[in-house]
Amino acid sequence: MCDVDRRHLGQGAEVVAQRTDGSRTPLLFKDYRRMLDCPEVLDAVVVSTADHTHASVAAAALRRGLHVYCEKPLAHSPGEIRLLQGLAREKGLVTQMGTQIHAGDNYRRVVELIRSAAIGEVQYAQVWVSK
Repeated sequence: MCDVDRRHLGQGAEVVAQRTDGSRTPLLFKDYRRMLDCPEVLDAVVVSTADHTHASVAAAALRRGLHVYCEKPLAHSPGEIRLLQGLAREKGLVTQMGTQIHAGDNYRRVVELIRSAAIGEVQYAQVWVSK
C-alpha cells in the first residue's frame, strides 16, 4: 500500500488486517516509485492518486510490467491515453479504468433487472448530478 499521508496509510493497513484476520500485513510505502521498485511483490496496481498524476503513475506501473486499474480520469489528454494504450499493448498487460461505485452489487442488480425486462423495455433514461 502506498499513500503520502501517513494517517491514511495506517488506516488502510488496519482495514487489510481486519479483513484478513491479521493474516496479511501489507508493505507500506510513502512514495509510489519506491513501491514500484518492488515488482516481485506486486501483480497489479490500483491508481487512485490525485487526478493529475493518474497517467504518470499508471505509465510507471505499466513500464514495470504491472497490470493497472485506474480511477477516472485515466488521463488528461489524448496523448497520455495513446501512451498508456501503447505500453499496455507492448507489455501484454491488462488495464481497466474504474468508475468507483459502478462495479458494486447494486449497479449489477439494476443491470440484471433491466436486461431481464423486469420493468419492461426501457425507452428513455435520464441522468443528473445534483452538485
